[in-house]
Amino acid sequence: MKTDNMARRGWTTKLLKDIERAAAQVRSATDYYAVMGANLGTTSDQLKVMHRTLMRKLHPDVCPLPDAHDLSAKVNVAYDTLSDPKKRKAYNRDTKADARTCPTCAGTGQIKKQKGIKKVAVECPDCGGTGQHG
Repeated sequence: MKTDNMARRGWTTKLLKDIERAAAQVRSATDYYAVMGANLGTTSDQLKVMHRTLMRKLHPDVCPLPDAHDLSAKVNVAYDTLSDPKKRKAYNRDTKADARTCPTCAGTGQIKKQKGIKKVAVECPDCGGTGQHG
């Protein structure tokens, strides 16, 4: 009966795998940055896009998983904290997230390199584009 309901809603196997992948990311997250799939250099506009993407998959009204409410609440708390500059700064200070920041790219995952007369962004060689050191 549950699969009939999913088929009626137009859910495909690919969509269900995307939902399960997003849920696994949130379940295994150790901090708010991992919940959102972000790093220290992520902007507020990028966080907004990440939040919307996760909530489209994990909102309790559309997600078939039994723990959808808990997952969406976790995403909302992470977004609320990271999208507000004051809360984000306090969170980073309290969790010592800044200690993991890559010193080469300052947590952005990219560095600027000179190519002729232009500067282009390339993946940081020290952190591999994650923005976190070690």
